[in-house]
Amino acid sequence: MPDSTALARLDRDERYRLRARALERAHRERQSLARSLEHGSAGSWLWRWLRGLFARPRPAPLYPGAPLPLPGAGECAITFIGHATTLIRYAHGRVLTDPCFARSLWGMPRARAQVVSPGALEGLDVVLLSHAHADHLHRPSLERLDRQVTVIVPPGCGKADALGFARVIELEPGASFLVSGLEIIAVPAQHRVGLFGRGRALGYVIRGDGPTVYFAGDTGYFPGFLDVGARFHPDVAILPISGYRPRALRTDHLSPLDALYAFEDLGARLLVPVHHSAFPLGYELLSEPLTWLRSLTSARGIVDQVAWLDAGGSCVARRA
Repeated sequence: MPDSTALARLDRDERYRLRARALERAHRERQSLARSLEHGSAGSWLWRWLRGLFARPRPAPLYPGAPLPLPGAGECAITFIGHATTLIRYAHGRVLTDPCFARSLWGMPRARAQVVSPGALEGLDVVLLSHAHADHLHRPSLERLDRQVTVIVPPGCGKADALGFARVIELEPGASFLVSGLEIIAVPAQHRVGLFGRGRALGYVIRGDGPTVYFAGDTGYFPGFLDVGARFHPDVAILPISGYRPRALRTDHLSPLDALYAFEDLGARLLVPVHHSAFPLGYELLSEPLTWLRSLTSARGIVDQVAWLDAGGSCVARRA
């Protein structure tokens, strides 16, 4: 007879298969509808890209340069700077994720400018790099940071040593590192680095003197969300929501519906959507991910469990 651990894994695997099949059906139906619309084609994506070459990044309409909130005991403050760049602050400890302040990438102009509030890049304790793609490991952006900060990278990303930081730590999935009262735990992600990068991709669990935060980096929907939820019980989930069309891109990226399923798998209390509105990474319109996520959360009655942050916006989460 299987022991309790084996039974739990069987239950997890079966739950994942059922949910993955439901997601595949839902996306197939949505993509069939999108084919009849202009914005669902490669041609329309190319036209938007060409048009964007002559456009300047639009400033974020909300919270431009807003003062950073001060987290108290048992709290953490999360500031969305833009794309996958977030600042996570506890009363003691500051974490910056995937800093990317580029105006363009791979010939794609940035459609929505990042907002770096005064003091946001000062006093950092650790920088987390999820993988080596240029929109997540952006060398010119890293050069803006204090060279004394600790940088944590996935295996095979050791060339970050050449960036001149005093300490670069490679973490295998499951390994952890303590810095300035923060525990950083590396967890798997489903994202192929391959042709345009090196090494592997990771997500991270951040534990400090407040809520536990999960930063997914870049990933598709996979059983790892159930594992992170069961093991770490994160309070806050920072999840990407764009770059999912055509449907093949979902192997490596979450759609808003994928992100909602991941949020449920994690059992988190607050969802912070990122990786949207800056670069046209998929065929979907830049405005579509947030619009779709609002529709989904409204239908489920969980709009208040999402931090709807524009670039420069912050929210404060409290320990349960």
